[in-house]
Amino acid sequence: MTHLRYILVGITLVLTSPGLATSQIIGFDGQVAISESLGFQKKLEAAKTGDAVAQYSVGRAFQKGNGVKQSHETAAHWFRKAADQGHKKAQYRLGVSYRNGTGLQRDYRLSASWFKKAADQKYKKAFHALGYAHQKGLGVPRDNMVATGWYRLAASKGYAKSQYALAEAFSNGNGVKQNHGRALLWYKEAAKQGHRKATFELGLIYQNGQGTTANPKKSIFYFKEAASLGYRRANFAIGDAYQHGIGVKKNAAKAVEWFLKAANLGQRKAQYTVAKAYLDGYGVAKSYSKSLMWLRRAADLGHRPAQHLLGDMHRRGLGVALNYGEASKWYKRAANQGHPPSQYSLGMMCLIALGVPRDYKKAARWFHEAAQSDHPGAQFALGRLYISGKGVVRDPIHAARLFEQSAKNEYTKAQYALGNLYEKGAGVAVNFDTAAKLYRSAAEKGHSAAQYALGLLHYGGKGVKRDYVQAYVWTNLGASKDVASKRRNDPVHLVRDFMAQQMTPQQMKQAKALEAKLRLKLKYVHTR
Repeated sequence: MTHLRYILVGITLVLTSPGLATSQIIGFDGQVAISESLGFQKKLEAAKTGDAVAQYSVGRAFQKGNGVKQSHETAAHWFRKAADQGHKKAQYRLGVSYRNGTGLQRDYRLSASWFKKAADQKYKKAFHALGYAHQKGLGVPRDNMVATGWYRLAASKGYAKSQYALAEAFSNGNGVKQNHGRALLWYKEAAKQGHRKATFELGLIYQNGQGTTANPKKSIFYFKEAASLGYRRANFAIGDAYQHGIGVKKNAAKAVEWFLKAANLGQRKAQYTVAKAYLDGYGVAKSYSKSLMWLRRAADLGHRPAQHLLGDMHRRGLGVALNYGEASKWYKRAANQGHPPSQYSLGMMCLIALGVPRDYKKAARWFHEAAQSDHPGAQFALGRLYISGKGVVRDPIHAARLFEQSAKNEYTKAQYALGNLYEKGAGVAVNFDTAAKLYRSAAEKGHSAAQYALGLLHYGGKGVKRDYVQAYVWTNLGASKDVASKRRNDPVHLVRDFMAQQMTPQQMKQAKALEAKLRLKLKYVHTR
């Protein structure tokens, strides 16, 4: 009956529209439809007579603001009228309105219900929407297996979004057994239809050889395809390839050229990378002003490393006037987003009164925040406060735990400090073996106090075999870097000289050879 009424309206419109061809009123899906060439008012007239297709068309016009002032509420009104008459696209659009809360109060249950009605009429977008609803648990039970089933239906009908979703499911093993080969096939299907993310994923797959043989040159092809489709991450990936020589010859200038393309599209990571390039003179001439410009863009978009680097530049006066207050502001913006290096920097500023009043409690709070994220410097700094009892209740046992966490992260100062606690039995039981191991770890990285302490342990035979050669070498290495050792009658110097007096010429010869070897090794450690 509805179609008969619509045909009569269509005939009336044809009779009142001179020159309108019959083909202009034949619509999609085998249904009669109002031609886009007809004005909005004529579509509205047809909609008011109760025609579902016209109602859907009017709803879309209000949704998009085509020929009428945009109104999601009015759009939803017309979608409902058409949906109640079984118009599958209107049912789908009404589901979207409920899901997104556009024009209607958000209601995931009703959203899923309308998607199901459209899906019952084999509408592929509704298949996809139901897959997404089950994947996220929106109005229906969360179930990846059911979600994948809906995605399969839409994918088999050529819907690119579902082909991509199905590829992701196979790639990650969500709702299906993980199968990188199947994922590759579905990514390719979606990419054929110009799906940007699928095209980009193909670039990653051929770069890493996941589910297929690695082919860096092919990865560049797909990255460039994705970039041509406007996918920002693809521009960055090409820049990264030029930077590291993956699939292309290393070329710093080309790398920055592609990073700039991503940066100009608003990608924060690319903006930060371009800023670093200008700061270091990588692929471009050094420029503090350009570096600062890109850092500010990335920082204003909430990029934490960019905010932190802006803090560093203001703290050090690089390209800007030295300004501790401005440095603190940028560190705080990043720190409040959970950026451990910025939390640590703020703690240090509070600890040494750099641009802010000295405040041990605030320092301890910021160090604690960063230490929770396994920042070794913060773990060490907080441990120092627990040793001294500044800003916190003195607790050598907790300090030892913090030093241990930092030492495991290869933080040299913490290795020395923890070794010192084991040697003295502060916060831990005396253990010369452990002290010697920790001192050696720090000494081999060039820590002068650890070198001197290790030398003393070798001299006394504590935790290590007594060895005058080792004792002299490590003590001398520590003494040569110690500022105080330059003063006459310094204890470090005196101890080393006392050891030398007890050594035979043969032992001294061995010591000189070993010291030369260690100095060469330490030079390599510091320059690599």
